[in-house]
Amino acid sequence: MIMQNLLIIAFYFTPIMWKTEQVPAAMLHYINYNPLVYYFNIIRPPLLGVMPDLRSISIALTITAILFLLAMLLLNRTRRRIAYWL
Repeated sequence: MIMQNLLIIAFYFTPIMWKTEQVPAAMLHYINYNPLVYYFNIIRPPLLGVMPDLRSISIALTITAILFLLAMLLLNRTRRRIAYWL
């Protein structure tokens, strides 16, 4: 039940149904902490015929690199126990 509610809230905080430019300035500060915003800012503009901004690309690449390094650290730490979890 909690995960369903969290996913609904996350859905409204990601720019799927709205553009970042449509958000009031007071809310924009909180929305920029959502990493999915930058990924959607890379995907949406080419579909509309516009080039994505370099800021979104660089932030998305940085987030991807950090999450990849974190995944590798966790994999190295739990490699022997993964067979028990599956």
